[in-house]
Amino acid sequence: MEQNKEKLNNDSLLRGGNIVHLIYPLGNEFITFRSSIQNLTEQQIHLEILKNSPPFNIFKVGDQVILLFLNDNEIYKYVSRTTILEFNEKISTIKTAKPADLEIGLRRRSYRCEVNLPFSFYCCRTQYSGRVFNLSETGLWAAITEKPTKLKVGETLLAGITFPIANTQPVLFDGKVIRLQEPYQNFPLGLALSFEKLKSEDQKLIIKYIFQRQRELLSEMSE
Repeated sequence: MEQNKEKLNNDSLLRGGNIVHLIYPLGNEFITFRSSIQNLTEQQIHLEILKNSPPFNIFKVGDQVILLFLNDNEIYKYVSRTTILEFNEKISTIKTAKPADLEIGLRRRSYRCEVNLPFSFYCCRTQYSGRVFNLSETGLWAAITEKPTKLKVGETLLAGITFPIANTQPVLFDGKVIRLQEPYQNFPLGLALSFEKLKSEDQKLIIKYIFQRQRELLSEMSE
């Protein structure tokens, strides 16, 4: 993950009507709300939550959320953490603090999408569990219920993902730990892995599932 930062003065990102994904950490899960920019002030972003989003009753003023922006040429996603200032469930709007800067998040060198899949890994002869919430053909990000005390960035783990595809066994692979996320407010404990040893047939299954999931998400957005 690149750590470069850019000031939040890019008109193409903050143009009215642009789509923004508001990602709300809830326990060990991430709930995604698809929204559009309704209005912008010097200190706030006003968002309209689009149809088929989860219910608002999980929100509290002061909660930390992630805003995910995409630039015009769709090469970079820009990520920023911010705070919910106000929300109105009746008219499906949310106001958040305007972030001072944006972090360049995921460079689209590979297909990637939001998922919710059972996940497990082994460390020090112990099995740990979690859920994969971001998956690409080269790696994943998962929320985990517990972190082994000896787990470090750079370590290689045996891990597995279970896909909701008939007649398939869990995909097992060696994954290199590239990032560890400590719990912060309502953000869960998590880790990012890159696939180090992945069978050709398993990589094909992952790519197949990613395309299937992307079609599902596009269908949901168009309803």
